[in-house]
This record gives sequence, structure tokens and C-alpha cells, in this order.
Amino acid sequence: MTNSEPTASRQLILVTGPARSGKSEWAETLAAGSGKQVIYVATGRVDEADLEWLRRLEQHQKRRPI
Repeated sequence: MTNSEPTASRQLILVTGPARSGKSEWAETLAAGSGKQVIYVATGRVDEADLEWLRRLEQHQKRRPI
């Protein structure tokens, strides 16, 4: 990885919690406030039978930086 910033200025924050607890919103708030480039990793299973979950996944994807 090439970066002009020293390694000491990098930070890793892991946000954990149960499903539908607001982890993504909290992580996005932290990321927006950092003023730095962010790598966003979200995990979760796709359940085609759960329409609410599919809607939430779509919203999450739309909020991610390009």
C-alpha cells in the first residue's frame, strides 16, 4: 500500500454489535468526522425472503462512498 502519511497516523476502528443495532450508522458517523479516506467493510447475509432486510442493504450500499 502506497501512502504519503506515516503509518502511525493510521487507525483501525472495529464497530461490533447485534444485527440492526445501528452499527453502520455509527461507523459512517465516525468515518465522516475523520476527514480521511475510509475503507468500509460491512458483513451480513442476504436473505431474499426478508424484504425489510433487502431494503436496508440497498440503503447501506447507497450511502457508501464511491
